[in-house]
Amino acid sequence: ILLEILRPGAFFGESSIAGLTTAPYSVVAAKRTEFLLIPLGNWTQLLNESHLFAARLTHVLATKLRSVQNRLRDSVYERADGLVLKFVREVARQQGVPRGKDRFVEQAPTHQTIADACGLARETVTRQLTRLHRKGLVKRYRTGWLIRDNETAP
Repeated sequence: ILLEILRPGAFFGESSIAGLTTAPYSVVAAKRTEFLLIPLGNWTQLLNESHLFAARLTHVLATKLRSVQNRLRDSVYERADGLVLKFVREVARQQGVPRGKDRFVEQAPTHQTIADACGLARETVTRQLTRLHRKGLVKRYRTGWLIRDNETAP
């Protein structure tokens, strides 16, 4: 299951702060990526010396946890079309560039990536994206996708 699509500047591996010696997941880079490894001792020192840093980190971790909980809940209760639409809107919110009230995603996720994130078959995602395209909610171009905003959607 795809847990998160990380943007530049994002971090992962925070489970080591909680005392887990190995991460319960793996990371795959979609394009050339540089990583910075911060030793656990440095994290611990930062948390102990800066209450502001600790508070901001706690906020980020709570936000990540809430996102995973919502996706897990949705995977149980949401229909396939709702799952796919929520996912592409979340990608648009995180990575898209505003175009009027809508958002343009230059490097749109593959159908397989969406399927992995939503717990669906790739073929189901393809069908749902075609339906969303017909409804005018997702417009696919060679250069990326235009995702309609909730308020401007038909």
